[in-house]
Amino acid sequence: NSNSISDGFSTKIKHSLNLSFETNIDSANSLKFTARGNFNNTKANSNYNLTSISDKSLLINTISRKTKSETDNSAFNSSLLWKHKFKKLARTLTLNLGYNLSDTKSDSYLNSRNNYYKSGIPSNNDTTDQENVKDNKTNSFTSNITYTEPIAKDLFLSFNYAFTLTTNINERFSYAKDGNDKYNIRIDSLSNSFLFKQVNHKPGVSFRMVKKKYNYSIGVAISNTSFKQDNRTKNLLRKYSFTNFFPSASVYKKLSGNGGIRLNYNGSSRAPSLDQLQPIVDNTDQLNQYVGNPDLNQSFTHNVNMNYNFYNVLQEKGMYLGVYGNVTQNAF
Repeated sequence: NSNSISDGFSTKIKHSLNLSFETNIDSANSLKFTARGNFNNTKANSNYNLTSISDKSLLINTISRKTKSETDNSAFNSSLLWKHKFKKLARTLTLNLGYNLSDTKSDSYLNSRNNYYKSGIPSNNDTTDQENVKDNKTNSFTSNITYTEPIAKDLFLSFNYAFTLTTNINERFSYAKDGNDKYNIRIDSLSNSFLFKQVNHKPGVSFRMVKKKYNYSIGVAISNTSFKQDNRTKNLLRKYSFTNFFPSASVYKKLSGNGGIRLNYNGSSRAPSLDQLQPIVDNTDQLNQYVGNPDLNQSFTHNVNMNYNFYNVLQEKGMYLGVYGNVTQNAF
């Protein structure tokens, strides 16, 4: 049995600026540019107390933890979309470019005391008093080009190619107090500088049939992703790559009235995050510690969903039903 009490307080100040520009260059070409920038400053502190008791009502452990942090986060996101319509009806070409940049700096303090018991009698204890400094920088460039060709009046063929380049640098340093009560002694086991780089190429093709009572689509994409892990603290470099298939299918049937039923399937892969890869222990909770694993591989998920919906405008009545399921291979 565990009894816990926690309280916390946080403040956040945010400045943001959004820009959007859209123009029709001529009857066949249009251009849209969007940009968003923001800066956040967050201050927070919390207190946490936990008591664990055995089924014989004997103490197992007690935890008293205090945390204090200040985080500065700045981000910039931009996109440029160009659309071109050919003279042939429904023949189109679109190009979408994006650039995203974020920088998160945090300075936090952890002070905790843990008491351990054997048969309800105090056996030992430990105290953690440290400063944690983190600096995470991420920048990514994305591009996506799609060409759509009408094969028949109600049948369309689309070609797509996407490119993504993401670089993530994460520096985590922990310090203990010196003889002058200053946090100047670096804890090497909790400190690390890590670079994670991803390069992704993803070509694909799809067919889409559009009828009055139904429509369906089927497609497949092939993705090749290259990874680079650079543990700059330990001077360890690892490179590897994966090739995945991304099948997709969708069927929609229009029912009587204003209802319809849709069935979708798609497959997708996901790479582990930098925190999941970086081989550093998170000791915020001394009884539940975890460490990043640089040997993690990306996972692949099969998603299936079916839904039914209808809406009557005059009666202002509608209903939505859905069933969803997924299976993940190589989950982490």
